[in-house]
Amino acid sequence: MVPPKLVQSVHAVPPADAIRNFATGNVVFDAVVDSTGHITSSKVLSGPAVLRNAAMNALKQYRYVPATQHGKAVEAHVQVTVQFWYEP
Repeated sequence: MVPPKLVQSVHAVPPADAIRNFATGNVVFDAVVDSTGHITSSKVLSGPAVLRNAAMNALKQYRYVPATQHGKAVEAHVQVTVQFWYEP
């Protein structure tokens, strides 16, 4: 099996409260990439609660080259990390 390959990601936009409080960290997901390269479902594995919805919104816009098995596109799980870090 050849795993999915990320071809398009988007920058996650944190909520205003998170920006004001300088909330940082990584939100980690287990996500399912379907045979067309779209995320069909995801589950948060870890990360700051205040950033999870923003990370989920970004993740929904990610696009992949789907996984293949025996030359056919198939559904597959990927672990995705969405980062929220601020530079002073």
